[in-house]
Amino acid sequence: MNANDTQTLAIDLPSGLDCDAGEPSGECVLADHTVTFVARKRGFDNDASHHWTGPVTVVDIGVPRKLLRECHVQ
Repeated sequence: MNANDTQTLAIDLPSGLDCDAGEPSGECVLADHTVTFVARKRGFDNDASHHWTGPVTVVDIGVPRKLLRECHVQ
C-alpha cells in the first residue's frame, strides 16, 4: 500500500500505528491525511506520528463536551 502513488486517507488512525505511543507497532500505513473521531489520539502528540498520519482532522460525532472534559479529553 505504501509503495503506490495514490493518496491514502486513514480513518481513525493509520493501520499499524499505536494510538497511545504514536509509533508503528510493525508494518504501518503511511497516510497522506487522517480523519479521527471525537478527539485526537494520545499518540498524535508524539512528533514522530506526523510522518505516518499526515494532517489530522477531528470529526465531532456528538459526544457531549462535558463528558470529554470529565475524561480529560480535549
